[in-house]
Parts: sequence; C-alpha cells; structure tokens
Amino acid sequence: MGTLRIFELHTTQKLSFAEKMNNGEIVTVRFTPVVMFGRVEPSIFATNNEELAQKIMQRSDFGSYIHLKEEIVEVVKATDEPKSELDKLKAMLTDPDNAVYEDTVTSVQAANHWLQMTQKTVFVAKNPTAVKMEAAKKYNTIFTNWV
Repeated sequence: MGTLRIFELHTTQKLSFAEKMNNGEIVTVRFTPVVMFGRVEPSIFATNNEELAQKIMQRSDFGSYIHLKEEIVEVVKATDEPKSELDKLKAMLTDPDNAVYEDTVTSVQAANHWLQMTQKTVFVAKNPTAVKMEAAKKYNTIFTNWV
C-alpha cells in the first residue's frame, strides 16, 4: 500500500545497476524493454519501494536517460462489506434479534426438509448459496453448520 513508480529509459536497450539500501541490502535494478504486438517499447522498471525510488531519482542520469513515466497511488478505502459468508448472511436477515440459527441443516435436501416441516413449503432454488440466501432473507434463518 503505497505508490508504484514506473521508470522508463529513453531507449529500448537493457540496463542493470545495483543500489545499496540504508539497511545494507543491495537491490538490483533491471530495466527491460517492453514487447507489445511485435513492437519494442522503451525499457521500464517498476517499484513500490519508496527508498529505491528515491535512490533512482538521485542518480546523475535521472532526467536525461532515466525518467519517471508514471506514479500510481494506491487508495485504500474502507468497506462496510461483510467478510465471511456467515457475516453476509447475517446482514441479509430481516430481523437479526429474532433470527433462527439452525444447526442440523447441511444440504439443499436437508434445507427443503427443514423448511417443509417448519414453514410447510420448499425452496425453489437448487443452488446451495441461493438456498442459504433465501433462508436468511425470506425466513430469517441461518443454517450455521452449512456456512
């Protein structure tokens, strides 16, 4: 989660050099040409390492031979989407306080049997996910062992 920087050479040749990082690690930078549809584009190198990007921009050939082609800033947005299937089903309940949590149902056939015994009807859907969603939305029920 940072900024992806794409550097480009003013040529289609390959270029490699090493940069020593502050922690002592030596990182090899390799510019390689991009081949698209039989055409050779200028060589590029991409990194999201901030320190390495700064070292490349401090080089004497930056601006003349190497330049920054593009910066892509990753935006992390908070989502309110439930993460697990159980959370998604809980979000679909019509009355969460009075929901039925049934632990004996583990298949479409068992769900139809349970529904026939409790509601005197059957599920139209045969897809397990659709059956679970219908149970949550229409009958305020979650099959806890089938999640």
